Amino acid sequence: MNLPSAPTAIDAEWMNENMPASFLSGRTVTDVAHDNIGEGTGIFGEIGRVSITFDDGTTDSVIAKMACHEPANLAIAQALGIYERELNMFEHVMPRSGLTVPSAYVAERGEGGTFLIVMEDLSHSWDVGDQVVGATLAQAEAIVDALAAFHAQWWQHPDLDTFDWLPRPDAHRPFGIALNQPGGSRLLAARAAGALALRVAARRFRRGTGCRRRRPRKGLAWSGRRP
Repeated sequence: MNLPSAPTAIDAEWMNENMPASFLSGRTVTDVAHDNIGEGTGIFGEIGRVSITFDDGTTDSVIAKMACHEPANLAIAQALGIYERELNMFEHVMPRSGLTVPSAYVAERGEGGTFLIVMEDLSHSWDVGDQVVGATLAQAEAIVDALAAFHAQWWQHPDLDTFDWLPRPDAHRPFGIALNQPGGSRLLAARAAGALALRVAARRFRRGTGCRRRRPRKGLAWSGRRP
């Protein structure tokens, strides 16, 4: 699959060629519009809403997420395995969890450690939270309850040992890496450097010099199902 360079590069032709038949349902995408919903928040990724018009007059929208283009941030994300973990979560964990999560219509790896996820837009059925205002007490309590159930489901689950992409908090495995594993020393050095660079990137981001440089706006965040 030819991955677009940015969410705004996703056009009608790309949608018709790459979106699954279950999403298109026999329809043809005739027009798309883009809205940057991650402005001011993306240190390691680009995220946007793609609004879609079909040939039968119906409309829909999806959320597109992909790697950041800032070279320093991209290198950090790749060294820490951030993109690979997110792809694996969509592929191996989320379909089995009891959490309400967006369906991934497209989840692809690209060259140079890049990636693309085109996912369901939950704002059709769920309220969009405000990352600046935050959650109410009731919403926060509901989030904790949902996360507790998620942790209980996976607590000491035998499949966790098969997830080699999942970091492990092991004092004998710094950054989740065993020094005696193939390439362990190089991986450890890369992730240690990445962790240090992450702190530098965070400082840059606070000064407004990160992947995004504008004031934060509303983004997708859980705040409860609409009545």
